[in-house]
Order: sequence, then C-alpha cells, then structure tokens
Amino acid sequence: MAAQYSTTVAVENLLKNREWFSAFELSDNFDELSETEQFHAFAIAHAVAELIYFIQLKTVNEWEPNDLEEVLTYNIPVQIAAQDDFFAAVAPVMKSYLTYLGQSS
Repeated sequence: MAAQYSTTVAVENLLKNREWFSAFELSDNFDELSETEQFHAFAIAHAVAELIYFIQLKTVNEWEPNDLEEVLTYNIPVQIAAQDDFFAAVAPVMKSYLTYLGQSS
C-alpha cells in the first residue's frame, strides 16, 4: 500500500526536526556558521524537513541522500521565495546541520 500524507505525521516530523534543531543551535557546528547563516538556519532546516515529507512522504528519520539532493537542488530554489542571502546560506547550513546530526546519532 502506498504511503499517504498525514497531517499528524507532518506535525510530528516538524516537531522532531525542531527538537534536533534546538540541540544543534547549542553546538559548535552552529557556532561555526556566519551570523547570516545562523539567522536563516531554522527556516532552511524547517523547509527541508517539510518539503521532504510533503513531496516524498519521508520523515526526518528516513532521509536519504537522494531525497536531500532533490529538495536542495530543485524544490528549495523553485518553491521558496527568498532573498539571495537565504539561498547562499542553504548549503553551509545543511552541511553543518547534517554533520551535527551524524555526530549526534
């Protein structure tokens, strides 16, 4: 049976991402980001978590490299309206966030 979108799962997914992000904000990985990158970091992490679930029905625990590649190289640039500094922050923020998550697990 194919997976179906669930608002409950979507909210739980975003709450889990928020929990992880709150810990990330206290890490050396976050401190190494520029002030502008730190400013955009939560919006970027939130958008990635939301888009991967909405498009691929995968929670933050199920992310795979190809999921991230699609969202980061196609969905974020096409589906999000933001200033250039937001888009410039996407790669360093996600690299730092994913590194932190990998070190924490």
